[in-house]
Amino acid sequence: MFLKKRTDLNKKDEEVCKHDFIRNKYRCTIKPRRQTAEKCCFVFVAFFWEKEERMEMEIYPDGTTSPERLWRSQIQAWEKTPGQSCRETGARKKTAPGYVEKNSLRHAERVQSVLKGLELKPHYRILDIGAGAGTLTIPMAEKVRQVTAVEPSPTMHSALTDYVVEQGITNISCVQRAWEDPDIMDHLEPPYDMVVASLSLGMPDIKDAVKKMETVSCGDIVLYWHAGTPGWETMPRALWPTLFKERYHGGPKSDLLFLVLYEMGIYPCVDALACRFEIRFASVDAAVNHYAEKFCITDRTVIQKSLISVLIPQGDEWVHPIDHAVMKFQWRAGRRMGINDKKAIRSNKEVSTD
Repeated sequence: MFLKKRTDLNKKDEEVCKHDFIRNKYRCTIKPRRQTAEKCCFVFVAFFWEKEERMEMEIYPDGTTSPERLWRSQIQAWEKTPGQSCRETGARKKTAPGYVEKNSLRHAERVQSVLKGLELKPHYRILDIGAGAGTLTIPMAEKVRQVTAVEPSPTMHSALTDYVVEQGITNISCVQRAWEDPDIMDHLEPPYDMVVASLSLGMPDIKDAVKKMETVSCGDIVLYWHAGTPGWETMPRALWPTLFKERYHGGPKSDLLFLVLYEMGIYPCVDALACRFEIRFASVDAAVNHYAEKFCITDRTVIQKSLISVLIPQGDEWVHPIDHAVMKFQWRAGRRMGINDKKAIRSNKEVSTD
């Protein structure tokens, strides 16, 4: 984000800068906090816009702002929004035989991109936080010594555990706990060579969650989180004002996660992935019923009107393609910088020879 420095710190008027971040517009108001001989420190009061609506960052009594508190408030708004939360959906989902394979196939493109970027080593011990039904756990286990999968949902945990037993996989251990649980450390065997949390950062206290990750890692920490407006939010964003007389809250995104890490003194390597997956239905009615249950909506005609323009017929099925952007944040635990070691060594050598 480019910020223009104020030339007169005594002015009461506030400068405003605008910047597009993964298609979402937000506005930052800059206020001077203190001035030293060498630098000026500013406090950023961020206002996030979704279309024409605004959510204001919480402000401490001393006038400072906290991305951590905004993250918590957006998580709470996300959990309170009408419809099923992600955790409720996972808890109620009934996994039929073959669910793990089908789910892995649905997200195969994203998984391959993730695996390519992780650069896993055969001797690694990996901690996968929020593993779900093993979408990433299973393919990682094929490349490393051992993977510990932490998953709070009983249904997802059972699906992964059953698959591990059926396939005779010996290097995956499953822990049915939320990362926020006070006793989570009693079920782990740190340190881990890498800690991964892929699209599973729905923790209200994200700062504490990251600190805990650093505690158990002796190598890299890699976070994947949503950027912009993912495809699965398009429909509820359009329907919520009419159905529930309120805006849809989809939770915090990667821009805010970066601010939280930055405030913690963590400067990660950042990358972006363009992802797509497909949800397949036997009929239009099946698609309507799926989303009506997910959104807790009784008026199925509203859902049907929204789906008509996005469902694609393919043979005997109807396909709903969903595009979404994912940001990757990676850094070395303890060092708190996402710097490429080989490039750094090469750079240092070049400097020393000059």
